[in-house]
Amino acid sequence: MVKDATVQDGTVLDSARDTLQRARDHVLGLQHAQGWWQGELETNVTMDAEDLLLREFLGLHDDKQIDSAARWIRSQQRADGTWANFFGGPGDLSTTVEAYVALRLAGDQPDAPHMRTARSWILAHGGVEATRVFTRIWLALSGQWSWDELPVIPPELIYLPSWFPLNIYDWGCWARQTIVALAVVQSFRPSRPLAFTIDELRSVSPGGTTPPNPPPLTGGLPAPPYPPGPPSGGTDPSAPSSGGTDSSVPSSGRIWIRGPVLFSRYRGDMAGTEVVHDGWFRTGDLGQVDASGRLTVRGRADDVINTGGHKVVPGEVAAVLGTCPGVQDVAVVGQPDVEWGERVIAVVVPADRADPPTLELLRLHVRQRLPRYASPSRVVIVDAVPMLPSGKHDIARLKLELLRREQTEAENVT
Repeated sequence: MVKDATVQDGTVLDSARDTLQRARDHVLGLQHAQGWWQGELETNVTMDAEDLLLREFLGLHDDKQIDSAARWIRSQQRADGTWANFFGGPGDLSTTVEAYVALRLAGDQPDAPHMRTARSWILAHGGVEATRVFTRIWLALSGQWSWDELPVIPPELIYLPSWFPLNIYDWGCWARQTIVALAVVQSFRPSRPLAFTIDELRSVSPGGTTPPNPPPLTGGLPAPPYPPGPPSGGTDPSAPSSGGTDSSVPSSGRIWIRGPVLFSRYRGDMAGTEVVHDGWFRTGDLGQVDASGRLTVRGRADDVINTGGHKVVPGEVAAVLGTCPGVQDVAVVGQPDVEWGERVIAVVVPADRADPPTLELLRLHVRQRLPRYASPSRVVIVDAVPMLPSGKHDIARLKLELLRREQTEAENVT
């Protein structure tokens, strides 16, 4: 039957030949005189959005560039408010969030019709919390997400040999140049907050740990990461205080405080530098909240030791070592190390100078109470730890004395 139809309708074959002829002529018409073809390589709007975020992070704000990119991004938005990863593809959450943030950077207001449509779709699909890791890294660089809520790959991974089961030399070139670079960035945790927040994109579940409104900071890079919001059962930072002092901290993170007697600026600061943002003061201390809501100060964020990709709080290690037999006083500091980034060093004042505790004893004592990576790799025996007038250890002076001690030892060996 098909054969008969073809015979009866001789125009079918003629039409096919004509179509092929016109297609061939069109392709040949696109050929360059030198024999090659050139086609436009088109990608999705994440490239434009991330370009704007990178420029802003580097301090290269350019209104003309922003306006041009924003026009293109708007032109690619679909009727449902989304942006896709490829032509005709389904709406993509991460791409839509990045496009939305780029348009906010361009001055588009959240209540604009096209922004409201995008926001509704984003929230219906899990909010910013459901985006891909790469998108949240961009948000962390822009002060819109906490580095504490991102997976970390230690940059020391490059030291693993090629025979190791997980090594960068088994990855494709594109994977190496992306992951290794991101590992370095994540170890420094830089952040240059944008002049706005994207809280309208957050889908916070009860007890969620998404970051609060990060106050705008000035003064260059890098800036420390912003902490997540209050722990489960904690106080909403936006809720009014009922008296006394409030604190906001995740189960483990940076402490923020507010209260009726909170200071407004540092004494002697004639410029009046703003230190309180929306009633909250961002302290330099790390804290931890237990199940009962009790806040414990873990130590100074600036003193954290980064060893092999792990974060060690010196005060916690010192507190444990202080209970070790034979220890009268102890301080813990980080020492730069080519292989590990930093090493954990215990500076110990022994109860008996003639019989100081051994490194093995100190390490075992820590490992029984803290993660293995928190145990010291070296012990330095001293007569006394330098102190501040406040009665705390003078860590800056201690590090200087240890440096001088190492220089002296090196000179003696030479």
